[in-house]
Amino acid sequence: MSTQWLLSSAVWGLAGLAPIVVLVALRGRLGSLNAASWLVVWGALFVAAEHAGWSIWDALQLPGVFAEGGLATNPHARVHAFMAGVYTVFAALLLVLIAWTLLREGRRIGWYAVLVVLVAGGGLELLINGPNGVLFQHGFPPRSRPEGMVLFNYLIAWMAALAIAYRPVFGSPRQARPTGNASMSSESSPILT
Repeated sequence: MSTQWLLSSAVWGLAGLAPIVVLVALRGRLGSLNAASWLVVWGALFVAAEHAGWSIWDALQLPGVFAEGGLATNPHARVHAFMAGVYTVFAALLLVLIAWTLLREGRRIGWYAVLVVLVAGGGLELLINGPNGVLFQHGFPPRSRPEGMVLFNYLIAWMAALAIAYRPVFGSPRQARPTGNASMSSESSPILT
């Protein structure tokens, strides 16, 4: 592992981590549940961009996109890779919808939904694709590029979301606030506030 590889990896990792730190720091001003919802969105962007993006672009086998030349080797495998990417985007959108509705409203089912996705998806990610991944060591030399480290920021974002949403979701009803703006009524649109 070269010094240049480590430096590049640190730059990519910190670029992905910076919005997480900012959202956690601003949770008092934004409201914990709003900040937690944005953290879920930030993490979902990493998952959708990396996993869905890779699957879709690889399945399309556009010249010059991947140095590997496309890993899906036949049309049947390519259509499955493409559809896996499409459904990954839909799953990420559903998680964002859960974050923007249920979690922002302080509902426990929203918090638990993010927890299940984090534990099941993140656990599999680390097992299959982590530093000692069974199939691939994403972001770790010698087989991966240093910018691959940024993918794992979704785990940090979702853990931070759960941590800062815990007290408003599971605390007393007086502690929970549906939005960061105390003057808004509970009937206000959670997306517009």
